[in-house]
Amino acid sequence: CSNEGDGDLIIHIPFRVEVNLTSLSIQGASALSMPHSVQIWVNHDDIDFETAEEVMPQAHHHFEHPSEKKKTSRGGAVQSRPQSEPLFLNLDLTKGRRRAKFKKVLSITMRFPGNFAEKYAEERGEDEGAATRIDFLALNGMESEPTQ
Repeated sequence: CSNEGDGDLIIHIPFRVEVNLTSLSIQGASALSMPHSVQIWVNHDDIDFETAEEVMPQAHHHFEHPSEKKKTSRGGAVQSRPQSEPLFLNLDLTKGRRRAKFKKVLSITMRFPGNFAEKYAEERGEDEGAATRIDFLALNGMESEPTQ
């Protein structure tokens, strides 16, 4: 959870062996406190809030707000997602040019520069800060094959 009034959050995860990452999954309890985007650096152990502004990330992804996702009922009508369900954001790291960037990873640094509450407040011209909250974070992948 980021500080109150500041939605910017950085998470650094080192690995003991090289891994090939395939996906990133995030779960949260509140749609508004969920991050609206993620910037990812691979094998950079020096990323902090200052260097995150200076060093270009290997990947940058904007998430769709969970409540904007629609699902179709059996009758074909579109329904909004019930807000009581757990909220998940998923990012496939194997699509397109991303695949090569997430091989032989020794560490990953993720910056979540804000959340949906901040994004919507900014769009309305309000100055409301809110903490970014991630209840569960999963990185999927497997150990890299050793090279000879």
